[in-house]
This record gives sequence, structure tokens and C-alpha cells, in this order.
Amino acid sequence: MGIGFAIPVQMAQRIMAQLVEYGQVSRGLLGLQAQTLTPELAQAFGIPNQPGAVITQVEADSAAERAGLVASDVVIEANGSPIQSAMDLRNAAGMARVGDKFKIVFLRDGEKKSLVVPVAKPTVTAVEGAEVDERLSGAVLEIPNAERDSEQAKGIAILAVRENTTAWRVGLRAGDRILMVNKKPVQTIEELVRNVRLKKIQMLLNIQRGGEILFLLIR
Repeated sequence: MGIGFAIPVQMAQRIMAQLVEYGQVSRGLLGLQAQTLTPELAQAFGIPNQPGAVITQVEADSAAERAGLVASDVVIEANGSPIQSAMDLRNAAGMARVGDKFKIVFLRDGEKKSLVVPVAKPTVTAVEGAEVDERLSGAVLEIPNAERDSEQAKGIAILAVRENTTAWRVGLRAGDRILMVNKKPVQTIEELVRNVRLKKIQMLLNIQRGGEILFLLIR
């Protein structure tokens, strides 16, 4: 159809290096959310209209909070690269590894400032699938955090599936993401539990697996 997708070559190189060195990708966590600076927001903040990303939330006890960043700070540069949008900031953060020093240049009340954020290791909180439903026994489900590295992340991620368990035999695999259960979207473990209980006899899962979306019927 003439549609193409691409990721920045710098990000691809960093991902490749981590896969070669560690066998997996270890992404750090800054602990903030941001949106693209608009002319209206620039006027509201009393700063010149320019490219940048406005920090909208800083997570409590996160690397960003400990470094001193606050909501309404406008990030204009990260690790020496200009920030044109919130996506630029997410991409820059996505290339940072745990332990890296992430240098940010930002505007606060019109004054240009800079600081270094030590990239922290994300805390992954998980729940056993059997705690949701016996038919998910053997799967380890991620408890979603309010902060997402990507706004496009949806559903409940499956972190691991142990072989020869119920979850394995019905076809679930590590890396799958549960988008819907019994035709209803899920974003939290609570929603997952509630929707599973809608139909005791069967469980219809809408799964994202890589670039493919599929249905999985579990009886």
C-alpha cells in the first residue's frame, strides 16, 4: 500500500548493541510524562514560541523527581540533541540505559536551566496468571504503571509463560499483550479480572503478538 515504518538509526544501533552484549534490551526509566509544546502553551508559560516538550507529570520518588524536574518544565535539549516534540523526548529516553547520565536542558519560568538525571532501573510489578483465573496459570502478567514509555502501549503485557503449563498449552506466549477479554478492552488487572468473569465457560482474548492481532479462545 506504499506505507512504510521506521525507527531512528541511533535507537536501532543502541538496541542491537544491547542484544549482542546482554541478550535483551534494558531500558531505563526517567519517571516523567510530557506533551509537545504548542504556541498556546508557550504563551501560557510566558516563554517564546519554540520547539520543545512540556513535562506534564513527574512520578513520585522517580529519577526525574530526585533530579529536581517538575511539571511545566519545558525540555528543549536531551543528551546534546534538540527536542522538537514529546516523541523526541521519548525516543531520547528510550535510548538511555540503566545507569546512564541523562542531561536535560529545559526552561523554567522562562529561565534556561540544565541538570543530569541518573537513569533508574524500572520496577516491574507482576502478578501470577492463576491469581486472575486458573486458565491463565503459568503466565506472569505485568501490572501496568500509570506512566508509559509509549502512548501507544495498550493492554496487559505477558512477561513470561512457563512451558507445559495451562497458559502455555492454550497458546499464550511471553511478549503477548492482552488487548481485550470477552470483547471488552482491558488496561488494568482489575478490568482483566472483571471481564474474565463475564463468561465462566469460555474466555475470548484479543492478543497483540508482534505486529499481528489475533483472537484466542480459551475454554
